[in-house]
Amino acid sequence: MSDIDPPGGPIRGPESWFTGDDEGGSDLTLPHWTEPGTGQVDASEGGGPRWRDGASDYNELDDIRLLDPTPPPEVVDPVEAAGDVFFGLDADPAPPATASSPVPPPAPPAEPASGTPAPTPTGGRAQRARAANQAAATAGSAESAAAKSSDRNIAAATVTGLGLGVVALGALYIGEVPGLIVATAILGLATAEFYNAMRIVGYNPASLLGIATTVGLNVAVYWKSAAAYPVVLFIAIVCALLWYLLGVGSGRPVPNLGITLLGIGYISVLGSFAGLLLSSDSIVANDTTGLLEFQSHGAGLLFAAILATVVYDIGAYVIGRSMGRTPLSAHSPNKTLEGVVGGAVMSIIVSVVVIGGFNIAPWGDAPGGFADTIVL
Repeated sequence: MSDIDPPGGPIRGPESWFTGDDEGGSDLTLPHWTEPGTGQVDASEGGGPRWRDGASDYNELDDIRLLDPTPPPEVVDPVEAAGDVFFGLDADPAPPATASSPVPPPAPPAEPASGTPAPTPTGGRAQRARAANQAAATAGSAESAAAKSSDRNIAAATVTGLGLGVVALGALYIGEVPGLIVATAILGLATAEFYNAMRIVGYNPASLLGIATTVGLNVAVYWKSAAAYPVVLFIAIVCALLWYLLGVGSGRPVPNLGITLLGIGYISVLGSFAGLLLSSDSIVANDTTGLLEFQSHGAGLLFAAILATVVYDIGAYVIGRSMGRTPLSAHSPNKTLEGVVGGAVMSIIVSVVVIGGFNIAPWGDAPGGFADTIVL
């Protein structure tokens, strides 16, 4: 039979290869295109087409399972597995042995001799208990270390504050210009510390610009009084914008610009009131003529402000630690209402006694009444 002479009769399907001669296979002869359809559909295609639109529609593995009857492995949650490892849980037990491979029963545990301590139980619960005990011990040691660190910080802060207080008192006693120099140096260090803290948490502020603004604004307000604020702040904002526009500062420009301006507003502007107090003139009576005249008592004004602030801070801390029960705010749980009230009372009492006792001008010259005391 040649290739060009087709065999006679219907073509038998592949299943005839595995059947006998007396069993007929499927008829694969196609009907004529003009004849109606037979309606016969293979069993493998009986499900019909499926519309698959989402990602989860392709998770069916029916066709693959027909080729491999082995069920797919169980998916293990990585979070749960990590938790089992952390808490020391035992692994899943081995599958039960079949009849073809019997496993001998485990030997009974040997009884401990008299006087021998019982062994420590092992397993998931025991390991979790040991882990909890270790965590509690670690937390306790961390708290004690934090308390010691806090005590050391308080001691260091006390020594630093006393040293700065002595330097500031000496400078103010000499005159306004030495007081201005010391105040400007302290504000510059505070600005540098603020920006350094911001760098630790991931920001990149323009530290040089902020320090220069702090120093320049304090000197400018002492020289030209309040008229210096709009000029210096305008220059600072423009320079801050150019700082990140020209690429001098790296990182995200908007957050870093905001942190830079926050430091300028928080330290430069508020701290510049030291220079403003030093440049203020007071109206006092002349001892010789008795006439009212302007006299510069900026050193006394700044000393009174520093004294009231320091006494309030110390009083609030001491009273809050000893008698504080009511939290002042959820954002600052370490501060209490009792500490705030106690610090305010101590600030008023100490300020009146010290300033009035040492006759510090301009407060000691004309201390005034109760209203002036409250303002102080």
